[in-house]
Amino acid sequence: MKKILLFTIVITAFAACKVSWVPDYSTDIETEIVNTAKLTDKLYLEMLELPEAQRTYTAFSKEYLEIEVEINAIKLKNEARKNNTEMLAIVKNVKDHFVQYKKEHKEQVTLSDGEIQVNEAYMQGFWRPLLQAERGLKTK
Repeated sequence: MKKILLFTIVITAFAACKVSWVPDYSTDIETEIVNTAKLTDKLYLEMLELPEAQRTYTAFSKEYLEIEVEINAIKLKNEARKNNTEMLAIVKNVKDHFVQYKKEHKEQVTLSDGEIQVNEAYMQGFWRPLLQAERGLKTK
């Protein structure tokens, strides 16, 4: 009888345990990812609306700064989450490329239609896995 009781207690204890290898889903982080991706898209679309001579880095420096601040906030929120190394790698990829494109714009002073379209497409490609990873946490 004691063995059955002990076995039942052990099975119940294991059944009650929950091991999580991924962070919990966050509506706030998902919203911030979507909003920052939209700001990035808006930056490049606004550039395309202007003649090339008016697409100076200086004309868009505030937008670049705002987007980088938002990316840093997403990074900080992800650093505070447990079991989050994969998400941090994706955020780093987004930030590294955004900063690279910002630096190139600053050095070149202005961007052509083709450069803007390529940067926009690449940034959408970098945001997508981050959003998909966050949304994937809903189903865990």
